[in-house]
Parts: sequence; C-alpha cells; structure tokens
Amino acid sequence: MSAIADPASALAADIGGAVDTATRPVRATREAADETFLGELGRRVRRLRSSRGMSRKVLAEVSGISERYIAQLESGRGNVSIVLLRRVAAATAATLEELVGEA
Repeated sequence: MSAIADPASALAADIGGAVDTATRPVRATREAADETFLGELGRRVRRLRSSRGMSRKVLAEVSGISERYIAQLESGRGNVSIVLLRRVAAATAATLEELVGEA
C-alpha cells in the first residue's frame, strides 16, 4: 500500500484532477503580503483614530460601522471593503490614500 505524502495530490487523485503544487509558494507569498498589508492598514486606522481623539465607540457611531468590526480592522483581522474604508476615511476626515498608504 503506497501513501501519498502530499495532501493536495491525494485530493486531486480522489477527484480525478491535478493540482499544480508549483503555485503554492506564490499563493503563500501572496497571502503573507495580504496579512502584512491588513496589519499595516489596521495600524494606520488606529493611529488616525487616536490622533483625532476618537474612541472606537465614537468612530463606530460616526461611521456606522460596528465597534467590534473596527476592533477587528485595527488588529489586521478580516478583509475590509473599500466602502467601509470610505466610511472610516469620512468619519476621521482623512483620505483613502491616508488609510491605504502605499499598496
């Protein structure tokens, strides 16, 4: 009985297809870059909010975004939409460029 060491290959064999394992490093690099970007975005939002003297509660009320979501955004978790970023920017009198930075 032979074992397949690569789980993706095992799945591909089960479903009758092939998985290009060469793209995994690219995907991992892309995901790491996304995590870094979201972390930096969260830090910018927190700094901007703090520099405006706003609590999360106030930002939530002004932007219409839940306080919990703002906490997640500031901690770099999740994925934020451009619409929500526009709300944060408007609530803090900032531009999208200030929030997003050098993407």
